[in-house]
Amino acid sequence: MKTVLKLGLAIGLFLLLAPFLLIVIGNQLLHDSGIPEKPQLIPAKNNQVILAFFPHPDDEITVAGTLNQLASEGHAVHLVCLTKGEAGNTFGKLDKSELAEIRSKELQNSVDLIGVKLHLLNYPDGGLKNLGLDSLKKISDQWIRKIEPDILISYDSKCSFRLKVGLVKQRF
Repeated sequence: MKTVLKLGLAIGLFLLLAPFLLIVIGNQLLHDSGIPEKPQLIPAKNNQVILAFFPHPDDEITVAGTLNQLASEGHAVHLVCLTKGEAGNTFGKLDKSELAEIRSKELQNSVDLIGVKLHLLNYPDGGLKNLGLDSLKKISDQWIRKIEPDILISYDSKCSFRLKVGLVKQRF
């Protein structure tokens, strides 16, 4: 009986500690200690103009925490969103204009919470591929010239899940 109790206690203790052990091991495996960590992305004393450029409402969520921190540090943060997100699948419950209105309001609520200035455009959602890369480059160039950002945050051209942060004024 004592052996069963000890074994049960050992298994229970292992089950309690296993998640913490897995977190520690996972952190060591996933974190590249060779990459230096910075307490601030941009020094607060040098207020910068930042432009976040995304195709759809809700894409801002990928960098919302960073944008919020930058805005709260006094940087001028702009978000350009190319579409109103009307091509999302609602399984027939909403038409495109209703969905565009809802997603536009959600985006406005999001930027109000994040603390950035929104520039919501009306290019066709689901039709950006039809515009072609040259047209998208012209659109982005127009906004870069209009806002004159020091830093640009967006997706790169190869992978829609990888973000690209670039120093803009060094390129022009």
